Amino acid sequence: MTTELDKLFGTSKDLEAGRGVEIEYPGGVKFLIHRAGGSNKKFQSVFEAKFKPHRRQHEMGVLAENIAEKIMLEAYSEAIVVGWEGVELEKGKPLEFTPENCVKVLSKYPDLFLDLQKQANDISVFKQEEEETDTKN
Repeated sequence: MTTELDKLFGTSKDLEAGRGVEIEYPGGVKFLIHRAGGSNKKFQSVFEAKFKPHRRQHEMGVLAENIAEKIMLEAYSEAIVVGWEGVELEKGKPLEFTPENCVKVLSKYPDLFLDLQKQANDISVFKQEEEETDTKN
Protein backbone atom coordinates (compact mmCIF):
# COMPACT_ATOMS: atom_id res chain seq x y z
CA MET A 1 0.00 0.00 0.00
CA THR A 2 1.38 3.37 -1.02
CA THR A 3 0.72 6.37 1.20
CA GLU A 4 0.50 9.95 -0.01
CA LEU A 5 3.93 10.62 1.51
CA ASP A 6 5.35 7.66 -0.43
CA LYS A 7 3.93 9.16 -3.61
CA LEU A 8 5.46 12.54 -2.83
CA PHE A 9 8.79 11.59 -1.26
CA GLY A 10 9.35 7.84 -1.65
CA THR A 11 12.50 7.09 -3.57
CA SER A 12 14.27 3.91 -4.56
CA LYS A 13 17.50 3.12 -2.71
CA ASP A 14 18.53 1.04 -5.73
CA LEU A 15 18.12 4.00 -8.08
CA GLU A 16 19.75 6.42 -5.63
CA ALA A 17 22.90 4.42 -4.90
CA GLY A 18 22.66 1.03 -6.61
CA ARG A 19 22.04 0.62 -10.30
CA GLY A 20 21.40 4.37 -10.74
CA VAL A 21 19.41 6.30 -13.31
CA GLU A 22 20.32 6.87 -16.94
CA ILE A 23 20.17 10.46 -18.18
CA GLU A 24 20.04 10.57 -21.97
CA TYR A 25 21.08 13.48 -24.16
CA PRO A 26 20.72 13.90 -27.94
CA GLY A 27 23.16 11.99 -30.12
CA GLY A 28 23.15 8.83 -28.01
CA VAL A 29 25.08 10.34 -25.11
CA LYS A 30 24.05 8.79 -21.80
CA PHE A 31 25.21 9.31 -18.23
CA LEU A 32 24.49 6.88 -15.41
CA ILE A 33 24.08 8.78 -12.15
CA HIS A 34 23.36 8.24 -8.49
CA ARG A 35 21.50 10.69 -6.30
CA ALA A 36 23.33 13.53 -4.54
CA GLY A 37 21.84 12.71 -1.15
CA GLY A 38 19.22 10.25 -0.03
CA SER A 39 20.61 6.71 0.13
CA ASN A 40 23.87 7.70 -1.55
CA LYS A 41 26.06 7.90 1.56
CA LYS A 42 29.19 7.62 -0.58
CA PHE A 43 28.65 11.11 -1.99
CA GLN A 44 28.48 12.71 1.45
CA SER A 45 31.58 10.80 2.56
CA VAL A 46 33.61 11.71 -0.55
CA PHE A 47 32.51 15.34 -0.42
CA GLU A 48 33.36 15.70 3.27
CA ALA A 49 36.82 14.15 2.79
CA LYS A 50 37.61 16.54 -0.07
CA PHE A 51 36.14 19.55 1.74
CA LYS A 52 37.78 18.95 5.14
CA PRO A 53 41.16 20.58 4.33
CA HIS A 54 39.31 23.72 3.17
CA ARG A 55 36.68 23.96 5.92
CA ARG A 56 38.38 26.83 7.76
CA GLN A 57 38.68 28.90 4.57
CA HIS A 58 34.99 28.30 3.91
CA GLU A 59 34.03 29.34 7.45
CA MET A 60 36.05 32.53 7.02
CA GLY A 61 34.37 33.21 3.68
CA VAL A 62 37.64 33.12 1.75
CA LEU A 63 37.40 29.77 -0.04
CA ALA A 64 38.31 30.43 -3.66
CA GLU A 65 35.52 29.65 -6.11
CA ASN A 66 37.81 27.51 -8.27
CA ILE A 67 38.66 25.31 -5.25
CA ALA A 68 34.99 24.88 -4.34
CA GLU A 69 34.22 23.97 -7.95
CA LYS A 70 37.12 21.46 -8.06
CA ILE A 71 35.86 19.78 -4.86
CA MET A 72 32.37 19.43 -6.32
CA LEU A 73 33.65 18.19 -9.71
CA GLU A 74 35.78 15.52 -8.05
CA ALA A 75 33.01 14.46 -5.65
CA TYR A 76 30.52 14.11 -8.52
CA SER A 77 33.06 12.22 -10.62
CA GLU A 78 33.70 9.75 -7.81
CA ALA A 79 30.25 9.29 -6.28
CA ILE A 80 27.48 10.60 -8.56
CA VAL A 81 28.41 9.95 -12.19
CA VAL A 82 29.09 6.21 -12.33
CA GLY A 83 29.21 5.55 -16.05
CA TRP A 84 28.49 6.82 -19.54
CA GLU A 85 27.97 5.90 -23.18
CA GLY A 86 28.71 7.90 -26.29
CA VAL A 87 31.11 10.35 -24.63
CA GLU A 88 33.95 11.55 -26.84
CA LEU A 89 36.41 14.40 -26.43
CA GLU A 90 37.63 13.83 -29.99
CA LYS A 91 35.31 12.88 -32.85
CA GLY A 92 35.10 9.12 -33.26
CA LYS A 93 37.16 8.26 -30.18
CA PRO A 94 35.02 6.91 -27.32
CA LEU A 95 36.29 8.00 -23.93
CA GLU A 96 36.55 5.37 -21.20
CA PHE A 97 34.68 6.26 -18.03
CA THR A 98 37.02 6.94 -15.12
CA PRO A 99 36.68 9.56 -12.38
CA GLU A 100 39.65 11.41 -13.90
CA ASN A 101 38.07 11.45 -17.37
CA CYS A 102 34.77 12.49 -15.84
CA VAL A 103 36.43 15.54 -14.26
CA LYS A 104 37.86 16.44 -17.70
CA VAL A 105 34.47 16.13 -19.42
CA LEU A 106 32.52 18.01 -16.75
CA SER A 107 35.18 20.74 -16.67
CA LYS A 108 35.05 21.12 -20.44
CA TYR A 109 31.23 21.28 -20.48
CA PRO A 110 30.13 23.28 -17.41
CA ASP A 111 26.50 23.40 -18.57
CA LEU A 112 26.47 19.60 -18.70
CA PHE A 113 27.81 19.56 -15.15
CA LEU A 114 25.05 21.96 -14.06
CA ASP A 115 22.41 19.76 -15.70
CA LEU A 116 23.75 16.59 -14.09
CA GLN A 117 23.79 18.37 -10.70
CA LYS A 118 20.16 19.36 -11.25
CA GLN A 119 19.21 15.78 -12.18
CA ALA A 120 21.13 14.26 -9.25
CA ASN A 121 19.33 16.58 -6.82
CA ASP A 122 15.85 16.08 -8.31
CA ILE A 123 13.88 13.67 -6.11
CA SER A 124 11.47 12.87 -8.95
CA VAL A 125 14.31 11.25 -10.94
CA PHE A 126 14.70 8.61 -8.20
CA LYS A 127 11.04 7.93 -7.36
CA GLN A 128 9.90 4.45 -6.30
CA GLU A 129 6.87 4.71 -8.53
CA GLU A 130 8.99 5.06 -11.69
CA GLU A 131 11.04 2.00 -10.72
CA GLU A 132 7.92 -0.08 -10.13
CA THR A 133 6.52 0.98 -13.53
CA ASP A 134 9.81 0.11 -15.24
CA THR A 135 9.81 -3.31 -13.56
CA LYS A 136 6.29 -4.08 -14.82
CA ASN A 137 7.14 -3.24 -18.46
